[in-house]
Amino acid sequence: MMLGGAGALSLLYPSQAPEIMALAALSNLVTNIVGFYAGVFLSLPLCRRLYTFWSRLFGRDDDGRRVGRATQAAAGPADPAAQPAPDAPVAAEDPKVPLSRRTQLLAYGVVGVSGLLMNLLGTKAFVPGDLLGMVILLLLTALSFRLAKWLPTVPSSVWVLGIATVLSAPFLPTSQLFATLTGNLDVILMGVPTLALIGLTVGRDIPALKALSWKVVIVALITYSASFIAAAALGQTVLHL
Repeated sequence: MMLGGAGALSLLYPSQAPEIMALAALSNLVTNIVGFYAGVFLSLPLCRRLYTFWSRLFGRDDDGRRVGRATQAAAGPADPAAQPAPDAPVAAEDPKVPLSRRTQLLAYGVVGVSGLLMNLLGTKAFVPGDLLGMVILLLLTALSFRLAKWLPTVPSSVWVLGIATVLSAPFLPTSQLFATLTGNLDVILMGVPTLALIGLTVGRDIPALKALSWKVVIVALITYSASFIAAAALGQTVLHL
């Protein structure tokens, strides 16, 4: 979403493209940090309460079966993730691939080569620093996955954004090196393969999305709203300090 919006605005206002990408990256960092915890501690508990409220109001459980008040009181509040319907479609499971070192190197290699290829096709330029810049980005990604395993309460997306932001800060000696090695890498072009993979994943899970029906709309709206409100409140507070 960030890549699509920033890319469109950069095309409309090319003279302000650096500022747009800088604001988009900062917004992505804040939303990842704040939105993750807003979803866990605000959105999901609110969705559970809403499911219970509508279940009592319409007298039906999460599977659409009519339930009386006495039955609901005995069964307790409805849990949308407790027991799915027996005939409900489920998301296709990914094949169990052993995460050996060879498999991980292959995955990082495919991502790096596809990113460099898209950057080359889009910018019509390639310098040796692009290869080193891609290696640094992949190393930061691998480090973030490792840190997320050691500290599960912080997702890998927060780790990689936070580390990259700190290392590229002007007050550190690493900022000039990062700017030089990644200056020719276009984040929008490198994100195209990732967007394609996301589209393939969503298309594969269409039967599961149909089974969720209107519930997925409620969850999405509440989750996005909580993330946006929390991030906007933080931004407004910091701007007026």
